[in-house]
Amino acid sequence: MTDRLSALLRAEADELRVPPADAAAVLAGGRRLRRRGRAASGAAALAILALVGGTALVATGGDDPADRVVDLPVAAQPGITWAVGSGSTVHLDDGSSVEVEGVVTSLYYTSAGVLVRTGATSSAGQDDHHYELVDGDGEPTTFDLDLGDRVASTDPSLPLIAYTRSGGDARSWEVVLRDVRSGEEVRSVPVEGAFTWAGWVSPPVALDGDTVYVGLDEATLAVDWRSGEVSTSTLPGSTMPAVRGGREVIDVFDGPRGTEAEAVVDVVGSADPLVTTAPDQLASLSPDGSTALLHGYRMCQDDDRCRFTEDGVLVDLETGRRSEVALDGASGSGWTTDGHLVVVSEEAVEVCDDAGTCEPTAVTVDDAGLRVAGSLYEA
Repeated sequence: MTDRLSALLRAEADELRVPPADAAAVLAGGRRLRRRGRAASGAAALAILALVGGTALVATGGDDPADRVVDLPVAAQPGITWAVGSGSTVHLDDGSSVEVEGVVTSLYYTSAGVLVRTGATSSAGQDDHHYELVDGDGEPTTFDLDLGDRVASTDPSLPLIAYTRSGGDARSWEVVLRDVRSGEEVRSVPVEGAFTWAGWVSPPVALDGDTVYVGLDEATLAVDWRSGEVSTSTLPGSTMPAVRGGREVIDVFDGPRGTEAEAVVDVVGSADPLVTTAPDQLASLSPDGSTALLHGYRMCQDDDRCRFTEDGVLVDLETGRRSEVALDGASGSGWTTDGHLVVVSEEAVEVCDDAGTCEPTAVTVDDAGLRVAGSLYEA
């Protein structure tokens, strides 16, 4: 076992707040724990990710006539540009705060406001999760949705949450789109394929515009939720999709000894990496997929406080411009709705420009159990 892998396993154990695990058991579940945004990752080394083509799975159409297209009214922009959660408090960009029921486990941007996922603790790995929407007026609205331990997804330009549920047997699933304003189910699209590679109750998804990416065993499906058309994407199977702006972070092995790194690629088009991290770095994408943050690991302690181990680099994926950004010692990071980096440093919330210069806001937070919108927190 390499020193790096050992560090990853220890970091994941700290983040999940569980007793130290058997190394073999952690390795067996490595893919399930692969990408947690700013949190330290406990993944085992994976083989080089060759892009998957063809029709590995049976993909079925929608539950409505094939020519039906869903026309969903777009919600008005709520005016919230960033949000940070800690405990039961959600801090907003205007200096106000909102108290929610339960403990914040993740924050999702939607066009109708910030969707807050809560649980009994700040950990993502629990069976009971509930959701509240904080709109532009800073008022929380709850609707009846308890997804349990599964990976859901939103898109900042849509008032929707996407997830999967069982379709009746071990190979049948439904991709569900629900309106976060009312809780109403907007669309469901059936798909087929085995899901055994992870421990969630149903396959993980990523909502990116009109497409929902679904991580099954043999491939990652691309579901056009408006038309119901289902196809096999270029992304590999047995991984958690996290597509943003048509781009994704994948694992790669580089060099003569197969050093593990991450690369940002276009989901459609050329498979050539737009940027590749150093072996000891991770990559995170802005909500619109225009910017990547290359950063070190976020190590967490028993008091539920975390720190980055080194500074980071912002990369403009259109121009290739690189800008260093101060992360060493920071508690966490995320993104604004328009793609600027948000950093919590010494309990102060800072917003950074494209050159990596970070300016503090008037907001301070308790950095225990920190959750920054725009970052992924899944286990």
